[in-house]
Amino acid sequence: MKPTVDTLYVTPDIPTRTDNFNVEQLKQDLYKPLTQALDDQASVGEISLLCPLKPVMDDSAKLLVKDTAGHPIAVVLCSSPVTPGLVARGMERTRLVKQALGSDIGRVVLDPLLEGKINGLSYAVLPHCQPLSSSRLIWPVQRALLSPHVFQWLSRVTEVTASTVHAEQVEPDFIVPLKYLAELEAMTERVRAGAQQVLQRLADGKWSPRHVVMHNDLWKGNILLEDRNVSGLGKQLSTEHFIIIDWMGAMVQGYAMYDLIRLAQSLKLGGRQLREHVTTHCQFLGCDFIDARSHLLAALGYLGMHLEHFPLPRFVQMADSCLEKIEQIQG
Repeated sequence: MKPTVDTLYVTPDIPTRTDNFNVEQLKQDLYKPLTQALDDQASVGEISLLCPLKPVMDDSAKLLVKDTAGHPIAVVLCSSPVTPGLVARGMERTRLVKQALGSDIGRVVLDPLLEGKINGLSYAVLPHCQPLSSSRLIWPVQRALLSPHVFQWLSRVTEVTASTVHAEQVEPDFIVPLKYLAELEAMTERVRAGAQQVLQRLADGKWSPRHVVMHNDLWKGNILLEDRNVSGLGKQLSTEHFIIIDWMGAMVQGYAMYDLIRLAQSLKLGGRQLREHVTTHCQFLGCDFIDARSHLLAALGYLGMHLEHFPLPRFVQMADSCLEKIEQIQG
């Protein structure tokens, strides 16, 4: 799970790294396979860093590919030498998710134009899409137009992928994560007490958990817009054709409600609207409204057990804000 930032695309700048990751050499090595893969669409021109490499040693490089006229045509993801197979594993997980979603709701998941290895590093080439606006004037309008489409899509994900949790999965998938959350000393009392209450509901048979496809990092920065044959403001406001990226941490047998709450926070969804969406998700999950909280806490428990490079204090803050968000609409 990765920290989120307010904008996905920033001014390209090559930072200093302490490993042997040579961006300039990577661009040279990729030029020939990119030319072969994209030749039918456009001639390859400039290749540059899309955004600076993060200080995290396993951060994948993201390169922007332009045609000879200077128009963006593709984005390349390339693994770090620390984790050379990371992008390949991410693409395989993306394929599994798209298969689970089906052709209709899975249309928001990009298919790679090219995959392979270069100097032992796995990489994938994806079609270029437009980031959401960061303009204070355009973004509120764009958000208002986009939100109904994205939240409707997420409801369909829950409806289509909700599945029964088999008896042998309850302990490792729900009880263990909830116990972890309840016993985590650094966690807020609100979250720890909530996890204890959910464990009791589970033991009493009042809640039957279900699995759903889970993105795991669903926020504004991972939503893009398809490149359309329009320009200017029309392209930015054509929000029904959106794309969801970064399925690296996704789960086919994941947890409900976490994606919904995080998306609601990112897109600043109002309480009344969030309550309506939570109610819809609960109907698809076959649970009482109170157990939206149960699903969320189970998700948070799992995430807490798999923080990797995500700082614990930030996770504690995020977990408490998620629970507070859902408790505000439950009264």
